[in-house]
Amino acid sequence: MLSRVANSLYWMSRNAERAENNARILDVQLLQMIEASDEELVRADDWKLIFEICASTDMMEYIKSLPAYNEDQLVYYLSMEEENFNSVASCVRFIRENARVSRDHITDDYWEVWNRCYLTLQDMDTESLSVHEMRRFLEKVKNTALTSQGIVESSMSRGVEYQMIKIGKWLERAEKTARILNIVCERTLARAEEQQSEDYYYWLAALRMTNGYDAYLKANPPKMDPSLVLTFLVSNPTFPRSIRYCLDHMREAIVKLEDGKVSHYSWELFAKIDQLTADFDNFNFQELEPEDMLDFLNDFQNGCNEIGQLFSKTYYLNDHETENYTSTQNQTASAKGITSMKYKIEHTNIFEYDTIVDQSMNSIRLKPRTDEVQRLLSYRADITPASLTKEHIDIWGNNVETFFIAEHHQHLEVKTTSIVSIQKSPFIHQI
Repeated sequence: MLSRVANSLYWMSRNAERAENNARILDVQLLQMIEASDEELVRADDWKLIFEICASTDMMEYIKSLPAYNEDQLVYYLSMEEENFNSVASCVRFIRENARVSRDHITDDYWEVWNRCYLTLQDMDTESLSVHEMRRFLEKVKNTALTSQGIVESSMSRGVEYQMIKIGKWLERAEKTARILNIVCERTLARAEEQQSEDYYYWLAALRMTNGYDAYLKANPPKMDPSLVLTFLVSNPTFPRSIRYCLDHMREAIVKLEDGKVSHYSWELFAKIDQLTADFDNFNFQELEPEDMLDFLNDFQNGCNEIGQLFSKTYYLNDHETENYTSTQNQTASAKGITSMKYKIEHTNIFEYDTIVDQSMNSIRLKPRTDEVQRLLSYRADITPASLTKEHIDIWGNNVETFFIAEHHQHLEVKTTSIVSIQKSPFIHQI
């Protein structure tokens, strides 16, 4: 598979998981705004927690400093803002664009569910949405993401395309869970220092954000013990959003991608996954002090990010996260400008010989290729003196045309005219 196709499938899957996660996290916040009795807590600390997970606190402070500030602007930025490449709406646009580029490698059902979600977004007047309308959109995105996962599991063959989609999903999910736990632990320690008491409010929020509240209560006593919550969300081998579960399944998918072999180019990726997984066995969360717990989660989150970077490096994928983790959730800043463009290309070679040539045998490589980024729409070769061409593909995949001119000639002209459709590659800015 071309790395461009793999890149589209990988980021399509990561953005699908990211859209669902961010929609769920924001929906939890909107629900807690209704349920919470402490107005000050909801209006300050909760929004700071959400922005640290999904965006940045600097952006939250900027929005709050606007003259006409109201809380709806915070919701809008995380759910609909086009300039925020991690907003739920931006993720939907990225998914749809990557799905369009890789249409030949996904099922029609997968394309249709995300295309319908995208068209719903296009029909919305985003400038005048109420919080209630934004919540309905978040619910639609969550349902679309879950439906698309069901389509992948029930209708895709277990080939390279399937493995790339699964790897993107598990890696994104592991990174998000690690980020949630890291920030929740940090916020809990800060509140404990302020109030000189333990506060389990944020651990409950962490379970809700990872959709693990019901599963946690079935596996543990009904109390918010931070060590039990951490053990459940980090190392539980049966909960599908725990980091251990995600890394195990990601490793399994990479093994299938590599036919069970560890190659010279992939050993570093396998080593990092195994090292991070081994850390689970060396830590007993119930014996950790809060500060040690925070240090562990910091290192752990960095380890998850490093796996993402190593995976992109190993398979030549487009990865901006190596530049700036604040975009742990940033595919590419230029992706929103992706468009299709047609080009007409005329290429002329003229040979003037000093003396008359009896005959000549020639080969030309002037016919553009067709791949996932470039489509050849038409091609014509005009040769003077007139000659028929015979075409074949060389060992590098180039279109080669050979022709023989049997008559005497002192002038040879080869003119080719091509029309190609170009879809900008995610690599363009990187080259």
